[in-house]
Amino acid sequence: MNINNISSEDLQDILAVFLRNSDRSLKYDDLSKSKILSKISNSSIHRGVQNLQRRGIISVSNSRGKSKGGERVKNFHLIKRRVVFKEIVKIVGDKIFEELLASDYTNCIIKKYGFISVFNILKEKMKGANFNRMASRSLLKQQATIEEYRDKAKCISNYLLKYFGPELFDIQKSGVNIKEKIRPNSRDYAEIYGLLVDRFETTVPLNLEDRNEISSLLIDDKVEHIKSKIGYKLRPLSSEHIELLTEFDKLEAVRLYRKVIYGEIRESFKELSKIPLLVPQCLYLFMECDNYLSPFTSYPVQSPEIPLFSRPFQRIYDDVYLLGPSDLKFLARRAFVIYKNFASFLSDFFRYSAPKDTKALRRELMEFIYLWNVSSTNFDLVWLYLNNVYGEKIGSGNFYLQSDGMRFKLTDLNNNKPLADEERFIKTFSPKPMLFERRYEARRSMDRPFTQLRPCLCFKDLFGWSDTISIKQIRLDLNPSR
Repeated sequence: MNINNISSEDLQDILAVFLRNSDRSLKYDDLSKSKILSKISNSSIHRGVQNLQRRGIISVSNSRGKSKGGERVKNFHLIKRRVVFKEIVKIVGDKIFEELLASDYTNCIIKKYGFISVFNILKEKMKGANFNRMASRSLLKQQATIEEYRDKAKCISNYLLKYFGPELFDIQKSGVNIKEKIRPNSRDYAEIYGLLVDRFETTVPLNLEDRNEISSLLIDDKVEHIKSKIGYKLRPLSSEHIELLTEFDKLEAVRLYRKVIYGEIRESFKELSKIPLLVPQCLYLFMECDNYLSPFTSYPVQSPEIPLFSRPFQRIYDDVYLLGPSDLKFLARRAFVIYKNFASFLSDFFRYSAPKDTKALRRELMEFIYLWNVSSTNFDLVWLYLNNVYGEKIGSGNFYLQSDGMRFKLTDLNNNKPLADEERFIKTFSPKPMLFERRYEARRSMDRPFTQLRPCLCFKDLFGWSDTISIKQIRLDLNPSR
């Protein structure tokens, strides 16, 4: 009998029956009675089974009893091995591919060999947009995938808590007296003094002018161990599983991240925030919102100063995933945390690039204030636009927001296409700080854009805050002793 003499469509239908019954064995009688195979002849079913046997996809065993014809009854089993899954992928067409990836069989393969192993088999096919979306819907909802990502999230959280544990800052437990390790009249390790000593002595930002007089640390293994772990530059943690999510459909990837990973990361941030000597409390509040809105580029994937200061403050309206109007509160809170704690963020930034004198400090403050004022103006434009979109129920409500030169764009994640909105909505950024009047309808140039920090318009309604912050106040917050 020519075992290749069967159509591809019939072979896939036979395979579909095995996929739907992957937890048990099937007999020829079971196959012939299947509704899917009702239009396929018994001889074609036999040829299809033999084809699958030859490919090593199914195995056969004999029952103890015999059929009426005197032959032993054969039982066929779908083999649950990675190499078999790979072979199935080769022969499966569009007709049942989604069924394959959503099946208990694939869930078993993920559980047995790991999610990354399954992805690597599908990697080339994942480059196609339609296949990627289909595969994302199926694979990222598999229970084995969710459990694996939950385990990885716990590992990341445990590592953060272990790496930055409170014992690190307990001088009695560590046996290190930090002050005794200080040697005067040296500036080589200015930032290390700031990290190790200032955090022990006070919760206020480090006095910038005093930093020019601070000194270095003597070589000590324990001190080296400590200084590599604390301070504003939180070391990023590499996670292949988080990076892998960027290869999938963004909507499904963000849903999985928020469902499984975000809660663990947020809880680890809350635990770390109880250690006052590590980083400012406001940084944890920022990271909590940032991780929710921009999961694939936030800490712990990369250090928080990168999104904050690589393009100063543009983070507040860029690289944002919104899965409904309720996510706008995270967008507003992330911006408000920076605004309300502006001096604290700059203080930790200056630890690694301290101004040489008060004049230099004032110049840099004016630059940062201006950059914030431009960014907060553009945040208001984005905020107005998003509220119009959600208010008028345009699109699916699942969006990706990103800046694009002097414009911003909103991608509808349900179809990965730019939102088909109306032209009356402003989608162009402002090149300079502006003030809004009459509920956003009119704009005028800001009078003191270098010396006054403007709040975003939504701060008043959401947080009861509408005051500007002067450069004088920011300097006082940076140098509370003066």
